[in-house]
Amino acid sequence: MRPPTQAFENATIESDQAVIQRLRNGDEDALLDIYHNNINMVRKFITDNSGYPEDAEDMLQEALVILWENARKPGFDLTSKISTYVYSVVRNKWLRELSKRKAGKIANIDDYDIPEESHDALKRIIHREEYKIVLQCLELLGSTCRKILKMFYLEERGMEEIAHLMSFNSSDVAKAKKWQCKKELEQLVKRKFKN
Repeated sequence: MRPPTQAFENATIESDQAVIQRLRNGDEDALLDIYHNNINMVRKFITDNSGYPEDAEDMLQEALVILWENARKPGFDLTSKISTYVYSVVRNKWLRELSKRKAGKIANIDDYDIPEESHDALKRIIHREEYKIVLQCLELLGSTCRKILKMFYLEERGMEEIAHLMSFNSSDVAKAKKWQCKKELEQLVKRKFKN
């Protein structure tokens, strides 16, 4: 007879295998279950390592996208608990993100010796130009993404309200869609700034 801890460990992996099967079958609710089961762990890791709760949500959602894609590939075999897999992906992605933030740190306008009266004017011009680019890129997105991002960022509506207005099943679905749309917008903005 196996020791109780080993039996419990195997039971966890077996139930995780059932969750993986749900992902293979295209069950998006399985992602929500994984999200709820792991958000506290991810939030603690990210906030303990120079991040914010919003960073934790982004990192977890990225990890879930990776898990979703991998689970649906033939031959994918989960050899650890889902929570271990998610933690590992989040940790690697976050360490890369911290490294990027450090390396690509944009010089702060406050570091330059600019006369006080022109300082605020310059900040306003830079902000206005960046804002114009973001709005241009926003118009290039699909209508669903455009609506969600405008409601969230410009109209400052909550996720519950957005879920209701967009006929999503829950605010979690709205959050996941907002995250996906935000990533698309970020890519467009990056390309625009490169040109």
